[in-house]
Amino acid sequence: MLTTKNNQRPLSKLNDYRVLLVEDDPDSQRQITHYLEQAGANVFVVDNGQAAINMALEATQNGFQFEIILMDIEMPGLTGFEAASQLRSEGYKGNIIAFTAYEEKYCREQSLRAGCDEFISKLANRETILEVIRNHSFQQYLKQRMNRVAKTFFNLD
Repeated sequence: MLTTKNNQRPLSKLNDYRVLLVEDDPDSQRQITHYLEQAGANVFVVDNGQAAINMALEATQNGFQFEIILMDIEMPGLTGFEAASQLRSEGYKGNIIAFTAYEEKYCREQSLRAGCDEFISKLANRETILEVIRNHSFQQYLKQRMNRVAKTFFNLD
């Protein structure tokens, strides 16, 4: 595990995770990218919902699915809710985590209805954000492995 500069708190390791950060604020982009890269993630940044849809679908078609899409909710153009919903309607199966500073109860419910797997407040500490990303990526990995095992065992190809 990585530690912070003062060695007080361990950071979750995200070795080579591919994370699509969808964030329209340049300062937030830099800060969140720094956290994720410090933990070992490969971060791809877009600043709007339509660009997120395009990049996620293209990456998936090319066998390069993101472990996580970290989706800001309030953006110009398509909101994060709309982008997540459209991704799901296009058949996107990867993890989408809503990421916003808005009130948690409302956003969590709206995020789940839109097709997000989880909600993280931008006010959460760095370790919490990294841990949620890591946990959801691991859950997705387990689902994929179980599906492969089931297809092989039951000859479902």
